[in-house]
Amino acid sequence: MPIHFDDPVTSVLDEALFYESLGWSVIPISTRSKMPTVSWEIFQTEKADATQIHKWFDQSTLNLGIITGDISGRIVVIDIDKKPAFDGDDTLAE
Repeated sequence: MPIHFDDPVTSVLDEALFYESLGWSVIPISTRSKMPTVSWEIFQTEKADATQIHKWFDQSTLNLGIITGDISGRIVVIDIDKKPAFDGDDTLAE
């Protein structure tokens, strides 16, 4: 099931289950934050199953986090910020 991020009908639960189906390790994070709502370290070596994902995200306002690295197929994130005194586009181009 492809996820369309601009589709307001797609729920965080649907997205979490989709990412889990890709083999990615997902965790809940606080709304408007990057702070995990669970002890996330265990999910660097063990993945939550669909039952756990439903408990976290069904009828929830939590956001979704993905554990990067080997557990999720070596996903890497590059976080480039763009601020008035710092041009992230230039940094990324380098």
